[in-house]
Amino acid sequence: MLRHSLAGVFAMVLAMVALPVVAQTFSPLTRAAILRDIVEAGCVVPVSELDQLRDLGTRTDEQSARLWMLTALRNRGLMTEADGQLRLAASFCTPQQVDARTRLIDGFAFGGCTISPADLSSLFLPLGLSEDEAFSTLSRMHALGETRMDVTERGLILIRRLCPETVRELLRSARAEVLDGLQRAPRCELPFDALLRRIGSIAQHDPMLFTAVSRLTDLPLLGGIITRFDHEARTATMFGAGCNLDRLSEVLAPSGRNEALVAALQPFNCRLSRLDRAAIIERFGRSEREFFLTAELFRMTGRLTGVSGQVETLAPEYCGANAVVPPSLRAGVDPEQHAALLRMFRDRGCNLGGQELFVDGPAYGVRFVLDITSARGALQAMIVAGEVVEVADRFVLDQAICTAAPDERPAVIAAFRSAGCRVAAGEVSRLLPGRAAQEVVSNLLSEGRITLTEGALALDPALCAN
Repeated sequence: MLRHSLAGVFAMVLAMVALPVVAQTFSPLTRAAILRDIVEAGCVVPVSELDQLRDLGTRTDEQSARLWMLTALRNRGLMTEADGQLRLAASFCTPQQVDARTRLIDGFAFGGCTISPADLSSLFLPLGLSEDEAFSTLSRMHALGETRMDVTERGLILIRRLCPETVRELLRSARAEVLDGLQRAPRCELPFDALLRRIGSIAQHDPMLFTAVSRLTDLPLLGGIITRFDHEARTATMFGAGCNLDRLSEVLAPSGRNEALVAALQPFNCRLSRLDRAAIIERFGRSEREFFLTAELFRMTGRLTGVSGQVETLAPEYCGANAVVPPSLRAGVDPEQHAALLRMFRDRGCNLGGQELFVDGPAYGVRFVLDITSARGALQAMIVAGEVVEVADRFVLDQAICTAAPDERPAVIAAFRSAGCRVAAGEVSRLLPGRAAQEVVSNLLSEGRITLTEGALALDPALCAN
């Protein structure tokens, strides 16, 4: 049974989706209808149709939506070309013949390797998934480290290993355009339409790319560069790297929505039922939209479980008189799990994969499961604090914590020289894993010895030459 009627789900999603242009024209309902039409046409579309749509001087709303949908599917590798035809991927064409995890991975790819609660609701029908099936599959993926929350805690990001290379490259280029545009703008702020034009130079007719890039650029780079997207004012603002430094700590603070949801459920025995929903939202004290997004994120990460549309139960660590109610899903870390993680990191060269943590962790006392008091919560906290960085699909402990670290500045400069003295902002953490090295980069940025231009960090020519 679906938690809401389909009409109710789509009405709620239409109100929430944050596409910056003609949102109603390219709503989740519209996208689902276009996918249905493609499936009913045998899962193929002539390449000539896409070419004709591109060449039109003016387009109706329906033509624009179809162009955007076909472009997004092609750019994400979910439509492939052969013999003058674009063929839809099996996850959307014959979903019953594809396992739920593979369908969700393709759903992630369609959104730019990110999924928000609103995105997920719009994918149920095209992917042939019930809500229960989608949430249980997502919870398992999250438990295995195949997804992680974005720093804003508004959605999940698929790990690099599972995100197709074509999508990663597209995101990398688009993010560079966004960062470059923001740094050049007065007060490091630009309207959405200006950013869309910049992204359009990377991927024309692909407005969904904007949503994916907005989530990815919400992530702190080097712990000191972050952007915020205001969907009411329709503007984006950059913080860090010389931009709005007086407000950087403010924008990094948790929203408090998670704490509000847990507090609202406490008087109802930590249960969310259809009958009590209105009263719980009233205690939540925020908009119904925020309630929906927060509850769905809890479901996506396995912290709210039960039968859809009947009764769902909050994870037990949040319940009871002595329960800790964290303002962020990364707060409330169990110190014993933090210590167990450190033991495992140090015993294994300070470099671990998610599968190692899940399979071998118990031997070290590491309990790598969903709840925040497990090692997963401790690891998230270490990532946010800059003590651990993700390099490809592995976690690397800061060398300053792993062992006594030498002066990092010469190594940082040497690493930049080896990369031609210019490194894409999103690639710095892979080139220079570890908080000590990244602090050097932050200091060089403050000194003006490294500058951020066109979405990349460039070393001062004098340092590069010497």
